[in-house]
Amino acid sequence: MTATRGCAAPQARKSAKSVASIAWVYSPEPTRASGPGVWRACISIMERYDATAVLHTHWAGGGQSVNLAGQPLDRLPDWLQARSDLLRLNVDKCGLTYLPGWLGALTHLQGLSVYGNQIGALPESLFALSALHVLNVAENRLTRLSPSIGKLTGLRMLDIGHNRLGALPDAMGQLSHLEYVYASDNALPSVPDAITNCHALKYFNVTDNELVALPDGLGALTELIELRLYGNRLTTLPASLGALTQLRELHAMNNQLATLPDTLAGLSELRKLDLQSNKLTALPESIGGAARLAEINLRFNRLSALPASIAVLTGLRALDLRANRFQRVPEVLRGLPALEKLDLRWNPLAEIPEWIDELEARGCVVLA
Repeated sequence: MTATRGCAAPQARKSAKSVASIAWVYSPEPTRASGPGVWRACISIMERYDATAVLHTHWAGGGQSVNLAGQPLDRLPDWLQARSDLLRLNVDKCGLTYLPGWLGALTHLQGLSVYGNQIGALPESLFALSALHVLNVAENRLTRLSPSIGKLTGLRMLDIGHNRLGALPDAMGQLSHLEYVYASDNALPSVPDAITNCHALKYFNVTDNELVALPDGLGALTELIELRLYGNRLTTLPASLGALTQLRELHAMNNQLATLPDTLAGLSELRKLDLQSNKLTALPESIGGAARLAEINLRFNRLSALPASIAVLTGLRALDLRANRFQRVPEVLRGLPALEKLDLRWNPLAEIPEWIDELEARGCVVLA
């Protein structure tokens, strides 16, 4: 076996500045199922499990759409007030510092994007837009999200990332159709328990905040496909996590996790588990129940052994054990038939066992 030693590992970067792997596409053509044009969510995380952290908002449909993105504006043009038929309004990166109260008169508005401005508060009239499905107010200067957000009962996608929010209102629990929440890079110390009432939620991102705990009832979000928690201060994950039977990606790196719940066996659809840069000293035997796991990242923890149940993960393709406390290579890895990459660097290994050659012979890249 040829041992390979790499350079220092890069640190996890800040979240990208929009919702991950989601494209909201408006289709103006009527369909038999939906009638008039509707907003459709194209969820790339359901087709491939490597979120790109980019939101592509496509504005189509001719006269029912106004796109002023990138135009220097000190305020919204007054002529928009007469556009009561407007379905989509995009004023991204226009230099706006406020939104006018008359915005609430655009009663047919389904999509509003004001990303990348300097807006310090949202007008209460905005929350009268009952037809709104998509709201993107990311990268502004918001310090508060009004409880009136609960009036937007048709909302499916909410992007409030990269602001200065110190709390999320309980009223978010009234958004029963909400499927995507991106709240990264704020100053959130907690997530309200009421969020567990958002039973349609598929994607939830609260990365790069100040979270120390998650709601005990998190498992009620049974439609959740992707959960992003990295860059917080979490010391534990709730036991109800195991009820997330549709979850495919769990990103919890750069926290302070010392243990994992014994309920991991319930994550029967999990493909990707990222726990880099925590304080884990052991993994629960229940991890073997997450039988569809394909990628596990455990670098920069305090592990010295792996549970025997790892042998059940016959679809595991990549395992990163860098910078832990292994003195011996766990023999349980020997029988993993799908393993394509095993990274053992920066461990105090006493020796490399001969059976590593067997892994390499069948095409596994081993770095040690």
